[in-house]
Amino acid sequence: MKLEIYALLFGIASARVLRVPENKDINQCPKDLPVSCSSSHVDNGCCTETNGIILLTQFWDWHYSPYEGREDTWTLHGLWSDHCDGSYSQFCDRSMMLHNISTSILAAGETELYNEMNEFWLDNRGHNDYFWQHEYNKHGTCYSTLKPSCRTDNGTSVNVLVDYFKKIVETYKGLPTYRFLEKKGIVPSSTRKYKFADIKRALKEEFGHEPTIHCDGGGDKIHEVWYSYNLVGPLLSGKLIPREPAARDNCKSDVYYLPKHQARRHQMGEFQEESFTISETEIELLR
Repeated sequence: MKLEIYALLFGIASARVLRVPENKDINQCPKDLPVSCSSSHVDNGCCTETNGIILLTQFWDWHYSPYEGREDTWTLHGLWSDHCDGSYSQFCDRSMMLHNISTSILAAGETELYNEMNEFWLDNRGHNDYFWQHEYNKHGTCYSTLKPSCRTDNGTSVNVLVDYFKKIVETYKGLPTYRFLEKKGIVPSSTRKYKFADIKRALKEEFGHEPTIHCDGGGDKIHEVWYSYNLVGPLLSGKLIPREPAARDNCKSDVYYLPKHQARRHQMGEFQEESFTISETEIELLR
């Protein structure tokens, strides 16, 4: 089960609102759109996101699941939109919600996208399609600029879903967390502990700001990283700008960065494939 990190609250200055007509044509938006969560914003959900903090989140699944992904790769969790005060909405637009995500992606002819998602966007119980469904319905439906009414192509929910996942994969590829840490000599080990401050510093040097890091196992085993952004313009065509972390860490000063499969062998003995089930209730509890 994925544990939630509680968001920090950020004070937001009084906004100077740039009002533009509600129009799905992005060309009608102001040319110089402000950064989200700044003192100025555009009062149009088609021109700028109503939720101004964007989080790209990744897992390091060192647990005992056979679905941990490659030993040298952090896997993808999602791309979330949070309010500027650090809170967030969820399951925002039922008319946009979809099921059978794999079927929708393949029916759209996006085989390459589907294969990439199955390589590094993994549910730790092997139910990738349910995990993708959860992420899209809970978070994807909360992006104001993804609404079909905002699209110049009169896009359907399936079009939106495909474009949303493409954006996530593109953003994820630009954040190779394993390589960021490896460059500083920080590699998985079952015996060595690292200074948490060194891990934060290594990621800050690559990203430009410290990410949020989440630890399991009593706070001494690294499990997840959240990279925070502001956004200029719509999600799909706009610019993501790295920013200070939008949530607190929960890690101790000295932490393990455990090897994936070595940790599995240590906890399970010789690996034997098991049958996993996941309920809809568990899916809903994932952040």
